[in-house]
Amino acid sequence: MDVTIRNGPAVDMAASLQDGLVEAFPFCAGVPIAAYQELEAASRVRFFTFNKSEIQRIKSTLPELSDAVIPKGTYRQQLEDQHTVGVFNIGLAHKDLPDDLVYLVVKTVLENAAELARAHPASKETLLENWKRNTVIPFHPGALRYFKEKGISMPAALVPSAS
Repeated sequence: MDVTIRNGPAVDMAASLQDGLVEAFPFCAGVPIAAYQELEAASRVRFFTFNKSEIQRIKSTLPELSDAVIPKGTYRQQLEDQHTVGVFNIGLAHKDLPDDLVYLVVKTVLENAAELARAHPASKETLLENWKRNTVIPFHPGALRYFKEKGISMPAALVPSAS
């Protein structure tokens, strides 16, 4: 396809779509996306996604992506589940950040998941078992300490090498 890609904040991209300056507005964020809700409140919209083979091809190129589903009804005009790709939110820390601090941050976040979900619906997926969604970035030693306390045996590829 011959395309021109534009990047920008959701609100700007939504306005560009409404003004006919772009033909599509794909966006990566936790759902529901407020800009999508505003668009469908003002106009008729059409949701689109990838087929299974396209999703596999995308994931083979970008292994940090996961299968994702935007459940039907997330948006008023969305009449069916949207199978797509997504990326789980992760926290990144410099390797020199103190282990005790990283441990405390990971513990605080994961042990307060319900409160996070009240703040933003996408946070409902901030769960201990989603550690396995990370297949490419080694965990900080402070995070590994928390996971070990929870009985998780981490694959060697996700343990940083000593340097």
